[in-house]
Amino acid sequence: MGRWEKLVVSLLFLGFCLWAAELRFEPEPRLLGTFQIVVAGVTDDVGDVVLFNLVTKEHLLLKLQKDGDVLKSPALQVLRHCDKLAVENAIPVKISRVGEHLVAATDLACGLSAVAKVGPRAGAGEIRLEVWDGGEWKPAESLGAGEHRLRVLFPPADLSCERDRLPGGLVIRAGGEERQLELKEDAETSGSFTWHFSGAFEVDKRTQQLLFVLRWAENFLKVPAVCMSVLFRAADQELLAQIRLLHLEIKPDVALFVPAGCRVTLALAWPKDPEEVLWWAAGQWFAGQILELAVDDVVGKWVPQYPEALVMKVFARKGGTWGTTQVVVSVIPRPRLAFIDPGPAKEIVEPWPKDKEFRLRLSGAPGLPPQISVRMGKLGPHPRERVIALALVDEGLYESALLDPRDWQAEAGEVLWAQFCYPEPMQCVISVILRLR
Repeated sequence: MGRWEKLVVSLLFLGFCLWAAELRFEPEPRLLGTFQIVVAGVTDDVGDVVLFNLVTKEHLLLKLQKDGDVLKSPALQVLRHCDKLAVENAIPVKISRVGEHLVAATDLACGLSAVAKVGPRAGAGEIRLEVWDGGEWKPAESLGAGEHRLRVLFPPADLSCERDRLPGGLVIRAGGEERQLELKEDAETSGSFTWHFSGAFEVDKRTQQLLFVLRWAENFLKVPAVCMSVLFRAADQELLAQIRLLHLEIKPDVALFVPAGCRVTLALAWPKDPEEVLWWAAGQWFAGQILELAVDDVVGKWVPQYPEALVMKVFARKGGTWGTTQVVVSVIPRPRLAFIDPGPAKEIVEPWPKDKEFRLRLSGAPGLPPQISVRMGKLGPHPRERVIALALVDEGLYESALLDPRDWQAEAGEVLWAQFCYPEPMQCVISVILRLR
């Protein structure tokens, strides 16, 4: 055992001559931080103190100078061999890694000593999400198609002159799944940890879902992309990043009631210039910006009948980014347009007097606006066609005001007709005739 080691050991076990005397580290030493050794409760104006590293065996003999009512050593900075002195005029205190113990001892007041464990670098954890854009890394708040990196800045994890591991690693949580990754320091003294990954979209045709895929090295994580976010947790910090989708607009964008035997046209209205469009409808996949659904006997077997509904999905891509939206379609029995006897409010089935009033009624037609129009005329060379307004009187039930055959100059033996054309995007015509007597 060397001379200074003997001094340190002996001082650690000596009793105190002055109970009020104290030796302390101020503040507690930590990597790259500065501190002083302070002796209080003595009457001396100067003194010496030995600072000894119990692991490396290195020691320093330091002068203590009067500062107010205490003695203080010069400013000291804790450094490893890979660190550079960052504080002017500070005396370097060499360690090999964080966690080593320093012993300070002086023969003042019959011997004083103190032990301190070197703490980690100061600094709180921080997580940054970045995306490769235009030839450089730029800050990002969301995830999309392309190359990304997650940077964890955590100076306290920089313990040695080797590339240290991030305590607890990086935890990724999304869609009910969780992965924990081990991260190593970017450089020996950086205190930063970086995870590189790519983001991409994928249409799962088996489940009719849009997925977001994170890939790194030989690994991947697939999560539903709609209304989903990815949580990153590291260094006692969390970052929640939303998945950024391509915004889609479909026309029509409301629930549709399609009469049996009719057609409906669905169109992707936005974006105007998609590079790929896929539709999922009636158990099949279709491609193209426009989808026409014909509700005939064959398709009708695949499509739920009202009040059940079919969810029609559309997926569109522009560049590497996909989006998805949907519309609900229900098949209803074909609505009925009829001439109504206003007395008993029943459908007219026999020839009707040429001078007696009647009403028009459309029934079984949900999903239409409160006011609709029906065209009505007379068969023959002079149809005298008119537009008749029908108002909603009950769910899916519309009626006109009283109508008079004489307004069409109809005679006995002639025939009146009425026709309702569903508004776009439906292609559907409902017709009826009335023979006069």
